[in-house]
Amino acid sequence: MTTSQEVLTTFDGLLLRLERDCGLSIPEIEQVLHRAIVKHVLDQTHGNISKAAQMRGKHRNGLSREMKKFGLSIKQWDRRGSRGARRQKVYQAFAAAETHPNPRQGVTP
Repeated sequence: MTTSQEVLTTFDGLLLRLERDCGLSIPEIEQVLHRAIVKHVLDQTHGNISKAAQMRGKHRNGLSREMKKFGLSIKQWDRRGSRGARRQKVYQAFAAAETHPNPRQGVTP
């Protein structure tokens, strides 16, 4: 199991590499990490802004402003995963119907 000290040591190494090898300033590194955190939280919630904002301890409007600032659009996430199991089954049924059309449809007896 990784300790918090090991994680911090790795993080320090990452900061040094971003600063030295990529030529980023500390404010630029901060922006890169901030965007990555916002994207990660939205990935975890399948694009649900309210849940993502709650995870970050922010209001959803604040998270929406951050998304706009970093050029993140809600369209990037497949929102179906955040809905209930029943709706997920309905989406799967529609998807199956689109890929395998009913051969009887349009045939008159």
